[in-house]
Amino acid sequence: MSSMRYFSWYPNGSIIIYGTQYAVGGVIRGIPYTQNADTTKADFISSPTMQYVYGGNFYSFRQPSGDVGNDCTSAVAISWAAGGSSINVSTVYTVQMLAAVKSTQNRMAKRGTYSTGYTYTTGMVDQFASDPNAYDLYCTLVPEDACFYRYYDKAQGRMRGHAILITGVNLSTKSVTYIEQIDGDLVVKNNSSWTSGTKTFQQLTNSNYVPIRPTDI
Repeated sequence: MSSMRYFSWYPNGSIIIYGTQYAVGGVIRGIPYTQNADTTKADFISSPTMQYVYGGNFYSFRQPSGDVGNDCTSAVAISWAAGGSSINVSTVYTVQMLAAVKSTQNRMAKRGTYSTGYTYTTGMVDQFASDPNAYDLYCTLVPEDACFYRYYDKAQGRMRGHAILITGVNLSTKSVTYIEQIDGDLVVKNNSSWTSGTKTFQQLTNSNYVPIRPTDI
């Protein structure tokens, strides 16, 4: 996933993908965000509207005819596929991840021993409420696993779902490092719809994340 996040390109004219405008004149880091495509780095580079400028040693991208990019769950699935999984990337959403932790499907299954007899991940996380660090929920995570949430947000009156790829686990500090494809909002701030960092087990719990893994790598 790092290669998708750190790939740099320059807009050749103003580009709009999934409602986000990528303005000419600045470098963009990372494959664009969209829920309408499952673009790998190789696909992005070979796009008909992508051109490598040899004299300047950079990639120039002009407005494509259709959306190009990926979202949080397809970015995770693409990374698993790149690692050798036979996962069907096109069907991976948090809805399918939620189903997979309850009963293995599409090369995905839960990581750990938490109970999945709940409608959403909120209930799965609540069973660890007595453990402020939620150690038992996340202690079996390994790099290249993922964490996701899927639940109904009553305050906003809609479903919420998101997934992150785990890149490291520190049991001593009860924390993980991660990479995620977020959405177009960050483009305005720092020319990227991607981010990475560290989350404590407690922060994962507060956001209702549960662990999931690929079954064939």
